Amino acid sequence: VGGNVNGGQLGGINFVAGNVSGGTVSFVNLIGGNVSGEQAALINWTGGNLSGYNFGALNMAAGNVAGVQCGAINWAGGSVDGGQGALVNVAMAGVSYQGALINWADKLDGAQWIGINVANEVKGLQLGVINYTVKLDGLQIGVINIAWGKDSIWKVLPIVNANW
Repeated sequence: VGGNVNGGQLGGINFVAGNVSGGTVSFVNLIGGNVSGEQAALINWTGGNLSGYNFGALNMAAGNVAGVQCGAINWAGGSVDGGQGALVNVAMAGVSYQGALINWADKLDGAQWIGINVANEVKGLQLGVINYTVKLDGLQIGVINIAWGKDSIWKVLPIVNANW
């Protein structure tokens, strides 16, 4: 579709050059603009912002996500006001919640949990095997906890690390 879609699309490959308001279900969803609704496919790619949810093996939103991404790999080019659940989660800006084997976010204002958690700034909780941040305003619980920018000699601690 060369323009916008209001409603839904069901097909093998869904391509929309503009915006989608509704849902898309297929093997591959390629949306050039914003999505307001749901996407379900093996591969979901949104060129703009997502307001709703992605459900698929690979979920990519070039802009912000207001909702949920659930799949094997989730990537948001902007912030995630909601959550990501997968094997690997990446939020290039801020995120509320991430649960995966590997979580990465620029700013965390909420929680990361399960495996390896990395965020430049943490305001909240990191719960995993390895937790890393530069700026900690909260709590880390794990085997290895690193708060590199902490004003203390105790930047690397086992079990628990905290800073408020």
